[in-house]
Amino acid sequence: MRNDSLDRLLTRSEAEESSSLPLPTPRRRTLSADRLVLTTPLQLQASSWPEIFLVRQEFSKHWENLPLLRARSDLDLGDLKEIRLEAIDNLVEGATPGRLLDRDDSIPKTKTALLIDGNIINEKPQLRTFGGGLSASELMKELMKNRYKEGSDHGEESSPWKEDYIPDAERRLIWTGILLAEDWFEIQGDDPTPDAVERYDDDLRDGMMFDPLARGQADATTTPWYPRSYFLNILKVRLLQVHDEWFVVLLRLEENIKEASKKHKHILGRMQASARDLQTDPRRQNLLQDLEDFEDAVTDAEGFLRECEQMLEETQKSLESFMATDVHYFLGNTSEPSEAHFCFANLTQMRKTSNGLHRLHRKARAQQTECKSILKAGKAMSKKVRG
Repeated sequence: MRNDSLDRLLTRSEAEESSSLPLPTPRRRTLSADRLVLTTPLQLQASSWPEIFLVRQEFSKHWENLPLLRARSDLDLGDLKEIRLEAIDNLVEGATPGRLLDRDDSIPKTKTALLIDGNIINEKPQLRTFGGGLSASELMKELMKNRYKEGSDHGEESSPWKEDYIPDAERRLIWTGILLAEDWFEIQGDDPTPDAVERYDDDLRDGMMFDPLARGQADATTTPWYPRSYFLNILKVRLLQVHDEWFVVLLRLEENIKEASKKHKHILGRMQASARDLQTDPRRQNLLQDLEDFEDAVTDAEGFLRECEQMLEETQKSLESFMATDVHYFLGNTSEPSEAHFCFANLTQMRKTSNGLHRLHRKARAQQTECKSILKAGKAMSKKVRG
């Protein structure tokens, strides 16, 4: 998803209204045929963006309006293997950029992606035509398009010498949201899951377009696209999804551990009842083997719970770090009162979810303790039986 200035450049007053970051006026503009240099000293303030984001650098006017693949290199796209990411291999069906652009017939036509693209005009999202689910090749074609329209409405090409058409990166607010989602965890029913491409194709046929980043919980045509509040809303929704998945995992483990505890007590009861006769009882080895096999499974469960606890702890620490540091980027003065309201509302819900994750972390630790208790009782009985 992208928010661009599609057909016009923001003026200074318009840009100041749409961004809470200080918007400096360049002292000097140096424009050549292919390079644009902006030079302005900036002061880094408390709770502001790291300085690396404020450094003035040259950028090429030639590729300023080009997609990444065409901007990076003039090499054959089939050779640009270094830009491939393992995380999106499934999204592009394992194909190279060159094969995608050539519409290689061997690439599956499965709909694997959604692309919602637009900008904010008069405080409302204005979207490009939404094409529904895209195959890997169709997605590549869309991503190869220029980011915004150049030239006047009369078809005249824009001149790099006219200040009206200078691609002023300081005044264009551009942001992109990318989501790689697996829906394997969802309970499969009659309808596609909230992270399935088919879900949004069905909605489109019904005349609706919901936001896939928000798991279909918001109308993509009316949701405010202010970057800070929008980011927090998506983070809130996805964080709650993480919590709910962990809740189900630990609930299933809790049920299995309770059943295991009952079965373990039954095995120990059988061994204790026949303890006096076990030295000659032909079932002695079978009972001991049953106990050993069962406790191997409990040991595996304890190891899995240990991994769960560690992952929950890492998730909790990451969230706590965000709430203690990065959150300040979202607490400053905003240009829109409604955005500030949305930011605080989302942060409040995120804090509740964080508390829920903390409780789940404690539950995982308690389940480990239960497994250790089962193993301890089993070892004591085994030692008694073996003499």
